[in-house]
Amino acid sequence: MDLDEHPGLAKAYGVASVPDVFFVDGEGRVTDRLRSFEEPEPFLIRLARWLDGTKVASLGLSTSAPSDEAVQDMGLANNVRVLGRLIDTVAPDGPAAAAGLAAGDVLLRIEDNDLYSADDIADYLAVSAPGDRATVRFKRKGDAEPHETTIVLGGGSSARDTSGLQWQFAGLGHLPKALEVARAQKKKVMVGLSGAET
Repeated sequence: MDLDEHPGLAKAYGVASVPDVFFVDGEGRVTDRLRSFEEPEPFLIRLARWLDGTKVASLGLSTSAPSDEAVQDMGLANNVRVLGRLIDTVAPDGPAAAAGLAAGDVLLRIEDNDLYSADDIADYLAVSAPGDRATVRFKRKGDAEPHETTIVLGGGSSARDTSGLQWQFAGLGHLPKALEVARAQKKKVMVGLSGAET
């Protein structure tokens, strides 16, 4: 849709820039969101999984990188990359809302995994299941100290195509456990890192 022709819709769904593709259910709740370009093949996988209802773990929220103003106002760590993901939208009946999270909060960590990008969240959810419990650390504007809460993960759709790989762990927070399991089972571990912090 053209943002100039539909400013009300853009405001209702927090569209600040394009591309912004979001999938809504019959009640208008965002169940998947993509705020950047995605190559055709993964996009078609995302669409197919959304249409067939394949369920994976979900937080029931969408995030973006915190603005420079949010980094300053909330005192977020900024060493090469900013620690934290700004919560843009929260599904009213979703897991994040039930745990007390709100738009404007900044997610800092899920379990032992610090959050620097949307991929960090997606990776954690890829190795989790609906119904799992996750401890989340977050900051709320105006509060000096971070808060923690527990979220019971919901179910949502995902475009993640593992191409035959079986993900068991995600993020550097899981690396010690992955190595422990690998040693015990005499297996190898493949670790992939990306981004400026590496």
